[in-house]
Amino acid sequence: MRLARESSRSSLRNGALSHGARTILLSAGLLALTACAGLAGLEGPDPEANGPHGSPIPSDGDSDAPSRPAPSEDCGDVANDATNCGFCGHSCGGAACSAGLCAPAVVARASTHVDAFVTDGVGLYTIDAQAVRSCAASGPATQACPELVTGEEIGSRLRMDDVDWGDWGWGGKGKELTSMPAIAPTAIALQSNRVVIADGTYEVVVVCPTKVPCTRINVGIVDTDDDAPVLGRSLTLSSSRLFWAQGNAIRTSPVPVPGLIVHASASRAASDTVDPARVLAAGADDLFWLSSEGLHSAKDVSANAERLSARDARDFAVDDGNAYLASASGLYRVSRADRTETLAATGTFAHVVADARGIYATRIDGGRTTVVDVRSGKVLELARVDFAVDGLAVAGEYVYFMTHASGAAEILRVPR
Repeated sequence: MRLARESSRSSLRNGALSHGARTILLSAGLLALTACAGLAGLEGPDPEANGPHGSPIPSDGDSDAPSRPAPSEDCGDVANDATNCGFCGHSCGGAACSAGLCAPAVVARASTHVDAFVTDGVGLYTIDAQAVRSCAASGPATQACPELVTGEEIGSRLRMDDVDWGDWGWGGKGKELTSMPAIAPTAIALQSNRVVIADGTYEVVVVCPTKVPCTRINVGIVDTDDDAPVLGRSLTLSSSRLFWAQGNAIRTSPVPVPGLIVHASASRAASDTVDPARVLAAGADDLFWLSSEGLHSAKDVSANAERLSARDARDFAVDDGNAYLASASGLYRVSRADRTETLAATGTFAHVVADARGIYATRIDGGRTTVVDVRSGKVLELARVDFAVDGLAVAGEYVYFMTHASGAAEILRVPR
C-alpha cells in the first residue's frame, strides 16, 4: 500500500524530516535471512528414483559440493527409524520418520498470505500486507503472533520531529492526528538483536530491538529522499551498515541506533543493479546482489563491482569461501576467490541458505517440494511437502520453510 501524497511533498521537504520515499528498518539483531517467492509446477527429478537417502551428486568431475562428509547409512532401518531418519544420526526430534523423511512440525500458522519470514531459532518474525508479527520459533502452530511495531508508533515517532501531518489527510489537522495508517512492509531482515523492515506506507526504514517492545522511543529510522522509487523486497545488514533494494538501485545507510533518525548516505544504480532480486551482506564489508545480469559482489555500493556469475538464478547464499546459486538447471557453487563455477546438485532449485554448518535448499520435484541438505557426495532429503515453498531459513538445529495452501500460510521446521 503506497499512499498518494505528491501534493504534500513540497511542504514536507522543509520540515525536520522529509517524508517522501522512506524505508522502515526495524532492528532486532538476528540472522538476515530473506524469504523469496515460491515457484510451482516446474518439473524436477523423480524423488522416488533415489530411495530414502536422496540423490547422489554427479560424479563427472564438474561437481564440487560443500566439504562436509556424507553421513553413514549403516545403522539399521534409516527409512523408518526416527533417531536415524534417512541417514545415521539424523533425529526427527520426536516427529515420525517415513521413507527416510522426518514429518515437519508446523510452528506458526496464519489465515492470510505471509510475504516473508526470518528467524534466529528463538524468535520468528513475519510480514504480511499490513503488519510485522513476532512469534516463537518453537511454536506451537496455534500461537498468537502479536504485532512487533505499528503504524501508530512509527507515525508518532516521526511526529516528534515536527513533521506536519495535516497535508497528508490522515485523520486530523496539523499535529492533531487522531490515527495513523497501518504499515505495509515490503522486506524483512534479522541480525543479532534487531529486526529490520522496509515499509511502503511511511516509506522509511525503521530499526526495532527484539528483546523489548518496539515503541516510538526506541525505534531507529532511516530516511530516504523524496524522489526515490518504491522500496523493493530485499534488504540486509552488515556489521555496521544497512543495504536495501529501491527501484533499480541498491541504497545504503548507517544502522540507526534506537531513537535516532539517519539518512541514506549512498546509492548504486548501474546496469548490474537492474531489477535487484536480492541483496545480501557477508561479514563487515562484502556486499552481494542478484540482478538481471547475474550475481555480483563489491566492498560497498560505491566500490567497483565484480560479476561472480552470469547464471540466471532464483536465489543465492554465501559462506566464507563460496556463493551458491539456486536455478532451474541445478544448484551451483561459485568460488569467491577465482569465480570458478561448478555443479553441486542436479535438479530444479528455488531457494538456498547457508551457514557455518551447511548448505540447505529447496528442490522442486513435480508438484512437490523437497528440502535438502547438500553434502560432499550426497544430496540428503530432509522433508517433502505437496506445495510450493515460499521461503527458507536455517537457525539452530532446524531448517525452516513456509508454504501456502488454500490462501493460508504455514511455517514449518525439520531437524537438520
